[in-house]
Amino acid sequence: MNILKIGSTGKAVGAAQYLLLGHNRYHHVTYHGKITKHYDQETANATHAMKYWLGYALKDINGQFGPSLYGYLIAGGPDKKLRSPAMIIRAKARARAHRKSHYYPLMLKGKLIGFPGQGTHSWIVPPNNWESDNAVDIFIKKGTPVIAYMDGQIGAQVGPLPGNDPHMAGLRLHLHTKDGNEFYYAHLSKLFIHPAQNVKAGQQLGLSGEANGVQHLHWAARKGNPVNFLNNL
Repeated sequence: MNILKIGSTGKAVGAAQYLLLGHNRYHHVTYHGKITKHYDQETANATHAMKYWLGYALKDINGQFGPSLYGYLIAGGPDKKLRSPAMIIRAKARARAHRKSHYYPLMLKGKLIGFPGQGTHSWIVPPNNWESDNAVDIFIKKGTPVIAYMDGQIGAQVGPLPGNDPHMAGLRLHLHTKDGNEFYYAHLSKLFIHPAQNVKAGQQLGLSGEANGVQHLHWAARKGNPVNFLNNL
């Protein structure tokens, strides 16, 4: 297998997507799309997540799918490979590190480009609600995994944002957390959850998207300043 990266096409890409869907020796799932045989950003993100989970060294974690990763995921045959002791140690350490109560709302950290009460979040401009205005905008590439901030339950309002305003593009969800707070995620490109679903801190909820021509995640808190929540992580 040649190195696959964004823009690659063909049967090898389909095989990689099939393995990332959980059809691998570990039954671990990082890809939630369709087998398109086109290596897009979602496939690259899934590859990155799989390498992290397997215990690759940080310097070797990227979005490219090559013979080495294929060997780790495929069962049997001449390409069969076993994870090294160092990989297993790293994987276990990362699993322990992920057993925490609060998570950044994205798998990767992005730049804050919007703040509560400022610009498009101004309380002066309609709709004047906490979902719109007590919020931050986090600049991040479309297709980045979106994560549950903490344990909670998905609210009833799940799916497309209403209206044709470009500022309201994409998908949304509400996360009711066990501490009595509520968090609003907007402009997602894909959702992996449903209303009333219980989720764990760090669980993937969907993929980030864009609105008004800007790739970002809109993230709001009913109680408290969302900037402070991010700064405390």
